Amino acid sequence: MRDTPKETKAILFRQADRPQLYREVAQFRKALFSDQLGWILNTENGLERDEFDTDMTEYCALLGDGELRGCFRAIRCDRPYLVRDAFPGLAPAEAFPADVTAWEISRFGIHPESSGLAISLYAAMFDFAERRGARALPALVDLRHERFLQRLGIKTRRYGEPRPVGRDVRGRVIFGVAGEIPIHEQRRRLGMLFSVPRSLLEVTDETTFGRLDRVSA
Repeated sequence: MRDTPKETKAILFRQADRPQLYREVAQFRKALFSDQLGWILNTENGLERDEFDTDMTEYCALLGDGELRGCFRAIRCDRPYLVRDAFPGLAPAEAFPADVTAWEISRFGIHPESSGLAISLYAAMFDFAERRGARALPALVDLRHERFLQRLGIKTRRYGEPRPVGRDVRGRVIFGVAGEIPIHEQRRRLGMLFSVPRSLLEVTDETTFGRLDRVSA
């Protein structure tokens, strides 16, 4: 494991806020999810993106010593989002939230040489949830990621049972489960996770939400 970078920063943004950073995130996603993990995704010109990467989609870029080390995508659930609209068979329709207090998290990943920053990316995710007043973070995760969340002490709630969601480039079946991280059930764990942004991680919100927050403050 490489040493954790001394300067770690998370930037929350939309495509229009940081077009070059968005391009770097899309390149990072292709290198990580498509090239390394072998997921079969939409890629073009070295970028990975799909129909859920819209002008309203929000992103987190995790930078370590100025280099992109991790990312995630966030979509408010009153809009189309990945797990509900691309994988509706994973759970009953009524299980998927469709309100402004739920934000789907997808394309969550860390550079393989920066695994020590995983806790910082989770901290940035919970910081994002607090900024948006989110009650839940829905997601589609594979079973290994679900087990990792449990080892971290992060509580999750399934919408349905694990099912095949596709195959990778080697033909291996990928099993996924639809569910959420209920924010109100994380209070004990959030105390530790929120301490990471305050002490080790600078979080900058460059979205419309963030600008409104700064103006109103």
